[in-house]
Amino acid sequence: MISPSLYTRFAALFVGRSDDYALQCPNGLYRRAGRPLTSEVLHAHLQGDCTIGTYVINTHGSCSFAVMDADKPGGLRLLAQAQQALAADDIPSYLEQSHREGHLWIFLRQPAPAATVRWWLRPYCPEDMEFFPKQDQTDGYGSLIRVPLGIHLLTGRRYPFITLDGDRTVPVAPTFHDMLRWLWHVRQVDAPTFDITTVRSQRSTHGAVNKKKSMTQPAALRSRSPYANIADWCARQDPFALIGHYVELNRQGMGHCPFEDHHADGEDRRCSFKVFQPSTPGGMCWYCYAWGKGGSVFDFLRLYYQLDARELWHRLQAGAHV
Repeated sequence: MISPSLYTRFAALFVGRSDDYALQCPNGLYRRAGRPLTSEVLHAHLQGDCTIGTYVINTHGSCSFAVMDADKPGGLRLLAQAQQALAADDIPSYLEQSHREGHLWIFLRQPAPAATVRWWLRPYCPEDMEFFPKQDQTDGYGSLIRVPLGIHLLTGRRYPFITLDGDRTVPVAPTFHDMLRWLWHVRQVDAPTFDITTVRSQRSTHGAVNKKKSMTQPAALRSRSPYANIADWCARQDPFALIGHYVELNRQGMGHCPFEDHHADGEDRRCSFKVFQPSTPGGMCWYCYAWGKGGSVFDFLRLYYQLDARELWHRLQAGAHV
């Protein structure tokens, strides 16, 4: 028997948008339900009568959790490393096994703007992994993620929250009902109080913002950097892959410029931003035709995160995932 208070706790942790949800189909895909997510639906999900996905961003443009999604071999180990980096900055996170590899959940005490959550937590996300919320904002429904502890319809399995003991996965509780009760011990964290959309709008008026006071830094040095200097680091990067994590690029390497303050009405409506292979290793690899400015991958990250060169280089040497 699951108590009403536990359903409330479950919803507070795992439900993003409450006015709608998605139902998983037997092939593993989802279709929008088109109705509110009620306690009865949550009950059916936990009983195994249906499996649901939740839209991460709510109707106010905020989210109450963030998730890193690993679906390639070795992903759980990388998520565990991200978990350690988060813990070093006093950000609790929780590993969930999935039908491919796993998810790493960070729960917020109060909903925060999606753009703020991405600005704050995305740097911890290992490369080649999806990060939820996927969008800074959305006019529609945005991305969704499977609600935990239901039965995955493609595999017929429940996937537990786990810890890693070497290469061995260990459930956090011995039974399904014990795992539900374990949710009372999950810690939620306060997101930064600033709204990054406001910070971005202030950039052109007041110059660079001191991000030290507004962005949680990844853990201190975890290993010695293999790069001799910034130019060496730039030369070893794939500009399409790195910048493509932040800007949706077409086959020609064109996309909407992320530096909105330099565009009319604060938005690049013409895909003025281009990424290309540098003529010299580590050199200029992007250019905004509307802004008239370009640079290296290091310059892109420095401008995107509003960090001075010394601070960004320290983060890269520390193994930060940017």
